[in-house]
Amino acid sequence: MGLGFKTFAVGEVLGAADVNGYLMRQTIPAFSSSAAIIAGITSPETGQHAVARDTGKLWYYDGTAWRPTWQSGIQLVSFSSKTKHSLVVNFPTAFGAAPSMCVNIATGAGATEMWVARITEISATNFTIFVFSTNGSTGTWTNIEVEWLAFRK
Repeated sequence: MGLGFKTFAVGEVLGAADVNGYLMRQTIPAFSSSAAIIAGITSPETGQHAVARDTGKLWYYDGTAWRPTWQSGIQLVSFSSKTKHSLVVNFPTAFGAAPSMCVNIATGAGATEMWVARITEISATNFTIFVFSTNGSTGTWTNIEVEWLAFRK
């Protein structure tokens, strides 16, 4: 990808090969959007990174496509009279492989008291949120926020 590290001497001529190999390929450029990254870096190298300013997210090239390094969201969960509930959620943008994840119920009071959330299945395109009562009592949720964070391994 890059040529490595180099300490330039005072007065040394900085040629195009040095600019491209030492500087351009070892920076993380910022673009207006992920679409601008794809349009702007026409010959990406595996492992190359770029930032999309519109989302503030860091993207990387995996050798075949630009992929997000992380994604997050809030999923509203609703159900009636259950002790457990599962819900499949699609990632806004597919990862190159199944990411690492964490999940959290946004509030611990009221209907969610004594409930736990976890991820039971993860793929590159979606995941399953599983919530369950820790004391076996039934519950009813209406638009309870479950926060999730996914990041590439």
